Amino acid sequence: PESARRHFREFLRHYRLGAQRYVYREKLLRLHRRLAANTNEALNGANGAGVDSGNNDVDADGNGGNSNRKAGAFQHRGGNAMLEIDIAHLGEFDPEFLGALRQNPAEFLPAMEVGASEAL
Repeated sequence: PESARRHFREFLRHYRLGAQRYVYREKLLRLHRRLAANTNEALNGANGAGVDSGNNDVDADGNGGNSNRKAGAFQHRGGNAMLEIDIAHLGEFDPEFLGALRQNPAEFLPAMEVGASEAL
């Protein structure tokens, strides 16, 4: 639903871990920069075909994916991207939203993917 899209977008923009660190905003910015660089390389023909052979997954600490946290995919302007979130963070931000997500994931996840693509 529309409210899930907006709410998840705001979670990504405003959730803080500690006093100053905006975990998901920082992750989205790093992911955006990496995908934009890969897109520019492909458009400019840099490094042969310009294909990124690296992993675009980023975990909640900003590291490469391989954690046990749940992940969500979303469409980025430069292609598909993967953003992992810690479900506990979502529960801290809004326990009711997490409860609704757990009750009806098929309804919420597509809206959350759109919200993630709009977060930047």
